[in-house]
Amino acid sequence: MNEYKTIEKKFSVLDNMPEGVFIIRKDFTVVFWNRCLEEWTEIAKNEIVGTKIGTSFPCFNSQEYRSRIQTVFEHGTPVIFSASIHSCIIPSKFSDQMQAQYAVITPVLEPKGKERLALFSLHDVTDQYRQIQSYKKMYDRAQKEITERKKAENALRVSENKYKILVENLPQKIFLKDKNLTYISCNENYARDLNIKPYEIDKKTDYDFYPKALAEKHRTDDKRIIKSGQIEYAEEKRILRGKERWIHIIKIPVTEKAGGNIIGVLGIFWDITKRRKAENMLKESMRQGKKRAETLQSLYGEVKQSKNATLNLLEDLQEDNIKRKKLEFELIRSRETLRSTIDAISESAFLMGGNGKIYSINKSAAQKMGIDIKKLVYQNIYKMNSPISTVMKSRKKYVNKVIRSKKALQFEDTSSGKYFLNSVYPVFDEAGKVDRIVFLEYDITDRKLLEEKLIQTE
Repeated sequence: MNEYKTIEKKFSVLDNMPEGVFIIRKDFTVVFWNRCLEEWTEIAKNEIVGTKIGTSFPCFNSQEYRSRIQTVFEHGTPVIFSASIHSCIIPSKFSDQMQAQYAVITPVLEPKGKERLALFSLHDVTDQYRQIQSYKKMYDRAQKEITERKKAENALRVSENKYKILVENLPQKIFLKDKNLTYISCNENYARDLNIKPYEIDKKTDYDFYPKALAEKHRTDDKRIIKSGQIEYAEEKRILRGKERWIHIIKIPVTEKAGGNIIGVLGIFWDITKRRKAENMLKESMRQGKKRAETLQSLYGEVKQSKNATLNLLEDLQEDNIKRKKLEFELIRSRETLRSTIDAISESAFLMGGNGKIYSINKSAAQKMGIDIKKLVYQNIYKMNSPISTVMKSRKKYVNKVIRSKKALQFEDTSSGKYFLNSVYPVFDEAGKVDRIVFLEYDITDRKLLEEKLIQTE
């Protein structure tokens, strides 16, 4: 219990956060549970701390959850559970107030700094839903002012003028259709995407703006909403102003106040491309991490094949200087595949000799150095007139250790205010000697700064 109290003391500042926060060990034992989660779940911290999280919330026993969470402990890489994929990790007793959660899992260190823990931060993302409900209520109030003698379509057009200022100042794209799926109005943001003026959308249909297949999909969705009377949410990929974008769409059935009949569809959507790219980058990082070992094995095979080809050519052309030049050309070509493999790695990566000579370097590393790749190949990284030379000289002892031990190793260091996790792998020749070194550099600054921030709040 003293151990749990020490952890609670270190992270006590998280008790004041308006978000759900809890911390687990690698064996999924709960070591911290903040006040917000006590209110959400009606589970006191003294009831859950020291127990397995899967006991209270069975979803954590599934392989899908456990495998992703384990990466936080094994690699120290943050993980995100988006609301679009995992609607609610920790269900709330107040279901009318908690419909979706956005969870971020971050690695932190326990007070003694020896064990890596996983900190879960749960964000309630139902505000957008409430905002839409608020818009709908305002729209319904507007309909009270419209006489029952007018048709539903005319009622929508009259109410549009009252709320034009509100709609035009919202950052979202908004449109209104009647029950025949004909556009009645839209705001300036939506009209801009269609390359028209807002008034030009009147009496148009989706067929006037979108390819046939996409237009039919929109109309099928709208018909379903009119028939069911239910609000629907979706995420779609679209081409807006010539660029591929991801958008989040909310479609609401509009009802006639007098009789309660559905008379149209109100659509609201906004750009979520940046968020989707961030999620995809995290997923891609996870896939690359899983394939890293396979990639390194492939690097070894490519280098071995390249050296065998070189030796065969040397036996045939060793007496002829001109042919030796051709051999060098063939060697460069044979290693193009190796360079492509290194370029595919998202971290900074390069292939070098034990003496520091660069044989191949990927685009990510070259961009960080600010030097063209062609000018880097065959240069000695320890003797270059560049800040990277100073950094690599400090890392030379690790490279020499890999050459001597013939074993890969990892180490962390800092440079220019950034933190790096470095991996060094040996590449062997046919005689079993270390002939090349593969060096990978991964920026872990964000993770380190978060750890330091948490330590400072203790």
